[in-house]
Amino acid sequence: MARRKRSRKSQTKPESDLLRPVGKTPGTVWLCLALLVLAGTAAYWNSFDGVFVYDDTKHVVRDAKRRAEQPFFHMLTARRPLVELSLAMNYQLAEKGPPTEEAPGGTMNPWGYHLFNLIVHLLAAMALFGVIRRTVQLADFNESLVESAHWFAAAATLLWLVHPLQTQSVTYVIQRGESMMGLFYLLTLYCLIRGASSARTRTWWYLAAVVACGLGTASKAVIVTAPLIIMLYDRIFLARSIESLLRKRAILYVGLVLVTVFFLRLTGVARGVLDPKIKGTPTVGFGYDGISPSDYLLTQAQVIPQYLKLSLWPRNQALDYQWPPVQDISNWPAQKFIVELALPGLLVLALLAATLLGLLKRPWLGFVGAWFFLILAPTSSFIPIKDPIYEHRMYLSLAAVVVLILAAIWWVAGRVSEHWVEVGSSKIHRNAALFCLVPALALTYLTHERNKVYFDPMVVWYDAVRNHPNNARAHNNLGKHLLDKHGKLVKKEKELAKTTLEEAIKHLKEAVRLDPKFLRAHYNLGNGLRANKELDAAIASYHEALKLDPRYIEARIMLGNAHTDRSVVLGGTSDPRGRAEMEKAEKTFRDALAKRRRREQPHLIARAHFNLGNTLTRLARIKDARDEYTKALEHNPTHFKSQYGIGLMSNRLGERRKAIEAYQKALKLNPNYFKAWYDLGEAYRATGQKDKAIDAYQSLVARRPRDTNALFKLGSLCAEVGRIGEAKASFERILKIRPDHVQAKRSLQQLNARQN
Repeated sequence: MARRKRSRKSQTKPESDLLRPVGKTPGTVWLCLALLVLAGTAAYWNSFDGVFVYDDTKHVVRDAKRRAEQPFFHMLTARRPLVELSLAMNYQLAEKGPPTEEAPGGTMNPWGYHLFNLIVHLLAAMALFGVIRRTVQLADFNESLVESAHWFAAAATLLWLVHPLQTQSVTYVIQRGESMMGLFYLLTLYCLIRGASSARTRTWWYLAAVVACGLGTASKAVIVTAPLIIMLYDRIFLARSIESLLRKRAILYVGLVLVTVFFLRLTGVARGVLDPKIKGTPTVGFGYDGISPSDYLLTQAQVIPQYLKLSLWPRNQALDYQWPPVQDISNWPAQKFIVELALPGLLVLALLAATLLGLLKRPWLGFVGAWFFLILAPTSSFIPIKDPIYEHRMYLSLAAVVVLILAAIWWVAGRVSEHWVEVGSSKIHRNAALFCLVPALALTYLTHERNKVYFDPMVVWYDAVRNHPNNARAHNNLGKHLLDKHGKLVKKEKELAKTTLEEAIKHLKEAVRLDPKFLRAHYNLGNGLRANKELDAAIASYHEALKLDPRYIEARIMLGNAHTDRSVVLGGTSDPRGRAEMEKAEKTFRDALAKRRRREQPHLIARAHFNLGNTLTRLARIKDARDEYTKALEHNPTHFKSQYGIGLMSNRLGERRKAIEAYQKALKLNPNYFKAWYDLGEAYRATGQKDKAIDAYQSLVARRPRDTNALFKLGSLCAEVGRIGEAKASFERILKIRPDHVQAKRSLQQLNARQN
């Protein structure tokens, strides 16, 4: 792209005149924006079929109820306040189903969440189009390029918009933080450009830039590089010197820095990243002890070329790469060092050198390189992060790659127009833009296909395992989803359930083989082996998990359950060996409570108390069992099974009124808990309250109309109190369901004989 020479006259113009765009084509601009919206919608139309996957389960689904209940101002101190606010808004508007343990706020339809993400991405594309178009028009490029600025901007934005590398920021719900940050990053730069070229509304544009920067910081801290990028842009494209830049816009840059620092401190990100002595188990910053800053920097020498490869050839993508960190390079063989570190590192250094040289010789070219590296710097430099690579981190940096490729195409097109005079430069540039529709269509197809991975959490991990078979975390997550599937199939399709369980165990064993220190994989493998009745192997897996983390309460709970299962296999508490296993289970549950973390999740503490109560019940220690069920409710008041357990123990102790009260509370928490209806009916019957017992059985039958046992109890009670018609109706219903039901036949005959 040849730069046009400034005339002596133009050099004396005020900045607002110098920056006025060459030519105005509002119709073409609006057409380009409309086409971008249509292209983006087409590429992500099937993203609405996506579900909540991976971190969505925790940050979107499980935390939804917490967001809905907490005061608004609490969100301001979250790590990403604006993202929290957007998720809270989505939750209020979402169609919600009944609550579950995984979704205490109710199951949610993800459609609205995907719509929000797509809108943000489309708005970011519009902002990028505006930035590129005005940059071309305001800079000293040749006239033919300036005249086709809208075509260049539209082509670059289109390729950026529909690129499959963006799917992680758009289709993966929780990563909206990256696209929201990207939108405000671009708006900050756009407001600078508009302010610098507008004499009357300059102050308002600069104020909008500060606000956009603040909103971006409230979305994700990566925007911390925005003041530097914007100042660099200002110096290259707008101001004639640093002195001029500071004289005209010093207040703007002070505002950008202050609002960024304010939000970084308010959200605790600054301390969390910079303080090496921070408490807890951080996954990012100098307090993270999983990798040193120097090793992380070397790891990024491998990661950045991978980002470039995915930008140019987006194949073998994965939600999670689990990239191995570069460590102990002194022990590496020479060939491995050269191929896996030296060559990628030299490529990165060469690109950095080209960026610096470009800033000196061709500043616009250097700015594109700086855009790529500076936006990646917070996550791809020397600040340690548990996961060194994620595709969404390329959200904005991808624009630099696309612009460079388009610049090369435009340069070639310009040379063609110089050699073939009969072809006008503006026409050939328009044709170049049309040529970009071919790769855009290919990228749209790939994006459409990539979105399908998010239709099912299991497909996400099948995809990750297929593309990266050495990814232990992918094997573990796939195994966990297969275990969940087995649990749903076990009562319906036993053969398919068995095959699913075997596949789950295979992947979990592979996860443990790839990473012997993978705590969660040992735990999940134990669950799989326990489901497969391999109790000794399951107990061994739980012990391996507890070696890695003695305070892992879930592993101790499941270890206690495994001892309980072994007790049943050995004959229960009536057999000395079975009783010994049950006593081991009791000790394990007590250890789970004694060795738990101080801030353990309440529902896990409740589960430990509940399981301990079940164990004490089997050991015939009824009062102690009731005490444990009561403690479980203290930590999780909605745990209806503990409330039911209190009823059972009270009934065994002869305290019928307490039992009835407990059953009633259990049924308020879960009206479909059928065991409680049975026992409530029996408790009413035992206390002589037969009419109430009938009401209880009628409620049960209304929910389970083919439950012959409940119908028989209802008929028998109705017969006892003289409600003969209702009794006969119950017995007749039983015989329609089971014509061979002997007791119902006999009871019906007796009633008929009594009437005759």
